[in-house]
Amino acid sequence: MNKRGLMLIEVIIGFALIGILLIPITTLFVTTYRINQQSRTIMTYTHLVQQHMEYAKLERNIDMTPIEVILPDKNIKILRTLEPHPDAALSGRLQKVEIVLKGLEDNRELMRLVGLRRCD
Repeated sequence: MNKRGLMLIEVIIGFALIGILLIPITTLFVTTYRINQQSRTIMTYTHLVQQHMEYAKLERNIDMTPIEVILPDKNIKILRTLEPHPDAALSGRLQKVEIVLKGLEDNRELMRLVGLRRCD
């Protein structure tokens, strides 16, 4: 009888130890999943901003008016502005291109990319 009671206590302690060890492992998996999702979102945003920048650099006759592209499926909007280069000597040859990525709900700036394009 005494031996059976001891085995029951050992089993209960074993389950308790396994439970205690599973909590940090589960937390690790949840944290890894969240970080992976954030990285995927940042990578998607970076790709979108780079695409718009490349389009602005390669397009020959581009309008100087600001453009706003809304992507409701990604819950963001992309703003593109073109300005003459701040340096007067270069303003006839280069334009400043600015791509801004903002959230739709809070209008918070998520990413900004500034570059130069050649005027033809």
